[in-house]
Order: sequence, then structure tokens, then C-alpha cells
Amino acid sequence: MFKKLNAKILIVVILILGGLLLISEFTGKKDRSFASELIAVDTAQVTALQIDFPKEAKSISLQRQGAYWQVESEGKQYQADQQMIKRLLAAYVLMKPDRVAATTSEKWEAFEVGDSSAAAVTLKGGEKVLGKVYYGKLAFSQPTGNQQMMRQQQPDVKTFVRVAGDEHVYAVEGFLKSSYQPDVDSYRNKQLLQLNQADISSIRFEGSLNFDLQKQENSWMLGDLEVDSAFMVSYLRNLSRQNSSNFVDQSLVDEKPFTDKITISGSNFNPVEVSAWAVSDTLIGHIIHTSQNSDGYFGGAKNDLYKKLFPTQEALLGFEVD
Repeated sequence: MFKKLNAKILIVVILILGGLLLISEFTGKKDRSFASELIAVDTAQVTALQIDFPKEAKSISLQRQGAYWQVESEGKQYQADQQMIKRLLAAYVLMKPDRVAATTSEKWEAFEVGDSSAAAVTLKGGEKVLGKVYYGKLAFSQPTGNQQMMRQQQPDVKTFVRVAGDEHVYAVEGFLKSSYQPDVDSYRNKQLLQLNQADISSIRFEGSLNFDLQKQENSWMLGDLEVDSAFMVSYLRNLSRQNSSNFVDQSLVDEKPFTDKITISGSNFNPVEVSAWAVSDTLIGHIIHTSQNSDGYFGGAKNDLYKKLFPTQEALLGFEVD
């Protein structure tokens, strides 16, 4: 009798524990008193991001036009860095609150998420506002125990944020505010050249440099002279991938003839032109423009950009010594 009674009690206890476990799993609280995501946005529906910087009195607009993004500020519009926009949008999918830092608006300014202190990003789908996020100050802390060993003593970084319609301030992992800068150039297309160097077969120089380079089997020729192979490897690498963030004003060269120009031709791409204008400003040296980036004009002195793209005949033949 006692054995039967004990068995019944055991079954009841198991059923109670199982029920508690199911309740715990389905409620999903797990000691968290806030939502698992801050903003639910289908990034495929986002057609614009309006970024406001009240401290700097600046606004920047990112707008999707077809498959591509443009950046606009102070009435001027430029090609945007497409990969950067993708990263900005992807961050909203990954943005999860780590903890609640404040629960009322009285604390907003302390965390720099107020209307006058935060970097505010409004996400739009057409004319509809899909969400608005205020990015505030950063917080750094040193990880402890096993976390510290795994991260090689790199500090944990949190950004304080709030979402329109919610008074709470949340700590979210990462340098989120740093992704948004009041300088329009940080959002622009910084790519001058992107080519497969194996496809390049000829390079024509015009202007102060006037000659042709031709690929013949495994060698490059300048007229009847063979180009230095080691130098050519480096030069083709420069032509195939070249970026710069040193933007200059296009008006400096409007309606002025180029000083130098190269035309890059080959297979699997349309000919690409790279033009250069010599200017008196020694910090700029030359202004560089390529047909692969229609509205980007770049200073040629920084990081020796002009020298990388416009080598002399002596350098190509291995006679020039730095």
C-alpha cells in the first residue's frame, strides 16, 4: 500500500515539475524583464535613412534609388558606399538589448539619448516611418574570468540607445553610434578602381606622359622594351583595387583640361579612364577622377595616389630609384 502511495506521489511531483519547466520555456522570461529586440524592421522595405545630428546642426539622408543608394547633404547628392549601407541595415537585425540602463525620460541626457544630444536615425519605407533610434554615449568595461581570456582582455563596449515611443534606455553591445558620422564623405563611394588584373591587356597614357603599355603573352611591353616584371605586378595591383577617402571639390577642375589620363582596356569590362589634373595646392598635388566613380574626385598627394596610378617610363622599365 505504501509503495503504491509513494509511486503516486512521485508521479504527481514529476508532473508538477514538468509543468513548471514548460511554463518557464514558453514564457521565455529567463530573468529578463524587457523585449529581446528593440526594433522590428524588415530591412528589405527600408528606402531611406534620415540621420540627424543636433549637436552639429547637420542632417544626412541616405536614399535608395532602384538597386543603389545615394547620400545627400546640404543640397548635394553623391554615390553612397553600397557595402556600408548594407552593414548599417544589418545592424538593426542584430541589435539586441543587453540590459536596461534607465526607465524614465529624466535620465535621457545622462546617457546622451535625448532629442538634443543623440544621433537620431529615422528609417523610412516610402513615406512611412518604420522606426526611429536614438544613439547615445558609449560605455566601456573590462570582461572578467573566462570572458577576459577569450577576448584577450579587449574591453566590452556598449552603446546606450532608445527607440521612439519607449522611455527606456538600453545598453546594446558594440560601437553603434560610431557608425553614424556627421561628415557626408564617410558615407560616399570611396572606390576609384575595381578590376580583375588578369583581364587588363593594354594601358594608354596621354598628356604629360604619352606612351602605351601592351600585354604580350606573359610580358608587358613599352614599345620594343620589356617592362620590369616586379614593378608591373605592383602597378597592376594598384589598378585593380584602389580606394581613397580624400575627397576634393569637383569645382576645382570644372572645364579644365586634364594634365594626364590613362585608359585601361582588356576583356570582360568596358574601357576605364583615369584622369588627373595638376593643382597648385601642394597638399592635393593632383586631383584624380575615374570613370568607375562618376562623382568622386580625390586628392592625389595623400598616400602617393597619383604616383601609384601614373608611373614614369623610367619606373616601368626599372631605371627609376626612389
